[in-house]
Amino acid sequence: MGREPLTKYIVLFVVSLQITCAILLRHRSPLSPLFIFVAYAIGGTANHNLFLAIHEITHNLAFRRVAPNKLLAIFANFPIGIPYATAFKVGFSPSGQPEGKGNDNSLLGISHRTS
Repeated sequence: MGREPLTKYIVLFVVSLQITCAILLRHRSPLSPLFIFVAYAIGGTANHNLFLAIHEITHNLAFRRVAPNKLLAIFANFPIGIPYATAFKVGFSPSGQPEGKGNDNSLLGISHRTS
């Protein structure tokens, strides 16, 4: 376990896919079968992928330094619609320890030992 160098490229692809779908469907009715299918199958899968990517990025697993990870998380958050990427880490690592060491607090407030 550790940094995954492909994360930034996957995020770029998925955000581009979301934007491309939005541009291509901009003149379609939101109630049309094609729009509903694309929103559910492609949009739902892409959004879930971005939620998981933001989770990994907030553990600083995309880049070595913190600042590029924060910028990538903000970029990955664009198609989701609700800005949460910068506040996501608040519930995770209050001790500032790297991934896999010490307590890892979930958003539900449940703490468990990982070391």
